[in-house]
Amino acid sequence: MKTKKRYQDMTATEVAEATKEFDRPWAGTKLPGRAMTTKERARFEAWQKKAMANEAVEDKAESLTLVLPRPLAQRIGELAKQRHTTSAALVKQIVQNAVYQLVA
Repeated sequence: MKTKKRYQDMTATEVAEATKEFDRPWAGTKLPGRAMTTKERARFEAWQKKAMANEAVEDKAESLTLVLPRPLAQRIGELAKQRHTTSAALVKQIVQNAVYQLVA
């Protein structure tokens, strides 16, 4: 039975021989690993679609930091949970409504 040496205990030629399989480029169906299941593929595609949508939004959005009193932040969190949305989306909606009312 062949015993394996650790890489740090091998000579340069032994390491080259042991790692020869990794020298060729990976492409196409020769990629390592297994194929995704249907469920995994659907989850990956949903993630990919969401990531691409987020990139498109981030290109056209500005970031703003708000400092809110803790009770107000907690109330926003509770209200967002009731409406099945995020706190950020709720704050965005509140600010949009306030700006539209000021302009009108």
